[in-house]
Amino acid sequence: MTTNRSRTGQLGVLGLAAISAASLAACGGGGGSAADAAPAPAPDSATVDPAATAALQEAVASMQNAGSFRFQSSVHSNGDTTIVGEFAGPDRVHQVVTDGTGHVTEAVFSGGSAWVKDSTGAWKTLGASAVSAASPTETFAALGRAQVTSTDGSTISFTLSGADSFLQGNAGPEPITGQVQLADGRVAQLSYHPTDGRSQLSVTVSYSDVGTPITVDVPAG
Repeated sequence: MTTNRSRTGQLGVLGLAAISAASLAACGGGGGSAADAAPAPAPDSATVDPAATAALQEAVASMQNAGSFRFQSSVHSNGDTTIVGEFAGPDRVHQVVTDGTGHVTEAVFSGGSAWVKDSTGAWKTLGASAVSAASPTETFAALGRAQVTSTDGSTISFTLSGADSFLQGNAGPEPITGQVQLADGRVAQLSYHPTDGRSQLSVTVSYSDVGTPITVDVPAG
């Protein structure tokens, strides 16, 4: 069984978009098999405003094209974890993960490489197998394929097929449901959770400083 500490290590390693990192918490949180997966609820097409779908897709495209942003994520799964970091396109991420025990993991990602700061403050290179293939742009691309189920002002509720498995990590193919809050034509906040009925995983990610100049330095060595 995955412990809180080792799960946080996975969060730190695989958190290129915060949303991808957060979903890895489900590795120890009760993901189901394909046979156990609950079907995604189908929205009533007559009640979903097509403009909401268009607004979501436009906001997703804006985030994909922004090139940089800061993120803060709260992950709840058998304990609370926070992830704070920055993305600088095309592929650099710096993030600090704090688990429920107060243990802190700081990591930097660039392309296919990753570094984690050890207890002495020195940066250590991680093996290639530790680096997630998911990128922020891929994560938003998956969100762009979400099915809108309802709207409430600038808040859009959605379901997303388990086929977009990198959002679920190793939790299984069950669909997820969530909400997106839009502001200024961009994604301001994203929250989601699996629908398997057993996992306690829930994730909230807030985005700020979208499109502003952000530098992520790669550790020397």
